[in-house]
Amino acid sequence: MRRGRFLVQGAGACMLALLAAAPARADSAALVFENDVLTPESTDRNYTSGLVVSYTFDVDTTPRAMKRLGRSLLGFEMPETYATVSLGQSIFTPQDIEVSALLPDQHPYAGWLYLGGSLISEARTYADVVTLELGVVGPSAGAEQVQRGVHRLINGIEPKGWDHQLKDEPGIHLAYDRVMRARALMDDGEGPLGIRFDVTPSFGASLGNIATEARAGLAVRLGNGVENDFGPPRIRPSPVGPGILDPSTQFRWYVFGGVYGRLVGYSEFLDGNLFRDSPAGVESKPLVGELQAGLVLQWGGVALAYTFVERTEEFRGQDGAQRFGALSLSVGF
Repeated sequence: MRRGRFLVQGAGACMLALLAAAPARADSAALVFENDVLTPESTDRNYTSGLVVSYTFDVDTTPRAMKRLGRSLLGFEMPETYATVSLGQSIFTPQDIEVSALLPDQHPYAGWLYLGGSLISEARTYADVVTLELGVVGPSAGAEQVQRGVHRLINGIEPKGWDHQLKDEPGIHLAYDRVMRARALMDDGEGPLGIRFDVTPSFGASLGNIATEARAGLAVRLGNGVENDFGPPRIRPSPVGPGILDPSTQFRWYVFGGVYGRLVGYSEFLDGNLFRDSPAGVESKPLVGELQAGLVLQWGGVALAYTFVERTEEFRGQDGAQRFGALSLSVGF
């Protein structure tokens, strides 16, 4: 009798381990919008807007060629590897957008339009993300047309200094990130109503003319279903984790807060064009910090997240920290 009970318990433990190691996922699409209009401050300055549309393949639907690439170049195990493709645009302006003259002590006008691809290797307690973004900086990025069009639509201030934006040049951004979960807290931190508490440290680095930097940070999460992802999708240079979505039929939620730091070697949008004489540029600060807090809600295959961000001064002469919001919508298929 005891032997039978041990066999049943052992089989149950093995089944739980398999479910934890290979969580159910689905293909998903995500829209991420970042803008200071999503905060009470609501001013156009510095990093004024970011928009990314992405598609994340499930492990089973990721093309085998991409899995082989992950295994041969990165050492990712084929069954664990999945991929994300994305299209994004980021817009940067000085603080005084009503001035048509060059403002050498303020953030340069700049636009960044890019295609991105990520390979992700996920385990129960960590995920590795390798991303390559290729695109264009300058007038061909279409940032001027987008901002002018939106401001006409909302009867906003006409930006007058786009003649001084960074010049056209190709952009490349190669990034690696590892996001981890504190396993002891994840396993032992279950409370009433299924509430869990976990800690997700992360670190990474970027190389390229868009950004060359190293980064690290820590987030704390509390809620129901924190074990189903590694955090909401974001836009770089904020911490970016794997864009996974578990289409759970149960309602899940969690709140989170985090602190992050970046050691910046070069930033195209601050230091100016790398391959051409730049019409503008400021002196970027080597250390940049970021505080964030937010909420994630999910019902079935739809997840909605909001993040409030406060970022310390990124260049010398900047008029205080910047605050903006990030809103993301993810839909699983």
